[in-house]
Amino acid sequence: MNKRQMGAYSMGRTVEKHFDDDRALWEKFAPVAESKEELTRMLTVISVLLAAQLVNLTGITELKDDLRSSLELQAFVLSAALCSYATMAGEKDLYKNALQSKSDLKRYSGDALVGVCTYLLATGRNQLANLDRYGVSTKSLETFSQTMASFVDIMKKPKESIGHRSTTTKNIDVAIAKLMDFFTKQMDKVVVMLIATEPDFVATYENLRVIHETGTRHLALTITTLDARTNEGIARVNLEIVGKNIHRISSERGFNTVQNLVGGAYEIKAWQENYVTKIEHFTIVPGETTELIVLMERK
Repeated sequence: MNKRQMGAYSMGRTVEKHFDDDRALWEKFAPVAESKEELTRMLTVISVLLAAQLVNLTGITELKDDLRSSLELQAFVLSAALCSYATMAGEKDLYKNALQSKSDLKRYSGDALVGVCTYLLATGRNQLANLDRYGVSTKSLETFSQTMASFVDIMKKPKESIGHRSTTTKNIDVAIAKLMDFFTKQMDKVVVMLIATEPDFVATYENLRVIHETGTRHLALTITTLDARTNEGIARVNLEIVGKNIHRISSERGFNTVQNLVGGAYEIKAWQENYVTKIEHFTIVPGETTELIVLMERK
């Protein structure tokens, strides 16, 4: 998960906590309650994907190392038994082909080690009748075979896990995109329904959303333009910080922001073709965010 995605997920969790902390303020509003339930569901999906992505392969690596050590030891013992028999029987080719030192076995790649062990196992089975005196039995060869099979199986798992993590990363990309689309197209709109009865709750929600959108820049002012009669957000309102050459247009939910205003007194002018032009006075306190609600009368 990249920094932008982690920021989006963190914002979602913070918003979820904001809702959980003040459940009584919104749970009777069906659209808000349904949206909150959907938010929790989406965040749960992302958290599961994150857990899958962050799987620690240390356990697999340790098991693979243990199996390899056991396989090398068993291969060395079988090699020594075959070489002892070959020396006694005068079979030079068998001795040459079966000879494997401990350092040889450690030096091989995983695939090469399996190849050597496959030869030793096949040769051990062919010479089983001659190897009894050297401690080789049907049971020991079966154990050797099982250890080799387990090692071959564990060699595949890291590659499978990498492929799985790659797929999971793509799924996280999709899930985060859906989360942000959900906020923009649904959650942001239904929260505005609470503006008349729970303005502080809505203002906090807007701030949590803006923190993600603006990163670490200082947020000085939030502006919400509402219909004075219905308390619904007004879209496409022209906003001007008088004398500062700062202009904004309100969003579909009647919201906008201004960063990095210095402390002091200001005026904002709001106008839209269907509403009476409104001028509001406000004050910026350094280090704090001023939340301004502009109520506009229809013409």
